[in-house]
Amino acid sequence: PSSFFIPVHVKLSIQYLETEVMDGLDKPESEANTERLQLHKLQKAYSDRSLSFHKPVSIRYTILWDLGGLAASCCSKPEGHPEDGLCFPWNIFRPQERGKRKCPLQASREELGDLKKQVNEQQWNCWEAENGGREIQVSMLSGRSWKFKIGRRAKGSEVRERVAALSAVKVEELGLICGGRQIQDNEVLEEAFSLELSEPFPQLQLLRIIRPL
Repeated sequence: PSSFFIPVHVKLSIQYLETEVMDGLDKPESEANTERLQLHKLQKAYSDRSLSFHKPVSIRYTILWDLGGLAASCCSKPEGHPEDGLCFPWNIFRPQERGKRKCPLQASREELGDLKKQVNEQQWNCWEAENGGREIQVSMLSGRSWKFKIGRRAKGSEVRERVAALSAVKVEELGLICGGRQIQDNEVLEEAFSLELSEPFPQLQLLRIIRPL
């Protein structure tokens, strides 16, 4: 006959076997997708948190609250002066123990810095898990060098972040040279330097930038 009936339990068994086989074949790609999904979540958390600092729920409340905290933290009480003898009304401000509470701006910067660090580390995990990535080596004139893997869509700014973490040099103070010219932050290395990256190690050179005060 031109067609025949397949029982439902047989179809389910076939689909289950196909899924098992595909899972076994695509395990590296599945791991890479998981790393990318985690990266997107961290990037969104970093972006949302950055925007939240510029969107006060109530402008009037925020200004009054921060103004009181700023005055209370900047103007210290005279030592040995009795509380009731002060001509300045300290009690109108928020209670704050000097030296034990961080400035809101400093706390915000530290929080964003921690989120940025998590985003960078997850980005590097994605590079390691990605199929088709490339291993590169970055060297300095002093002879120090570092090898690591980058993804196919790695940009200059992302590679600079990686080198900064490995070399303990501030990202603002370093530049990367490839093929005799400096890598721009928005350039994708695999597209702009495909030939240079195929050459023997090291393909990149670290340039320390000293900015005038």
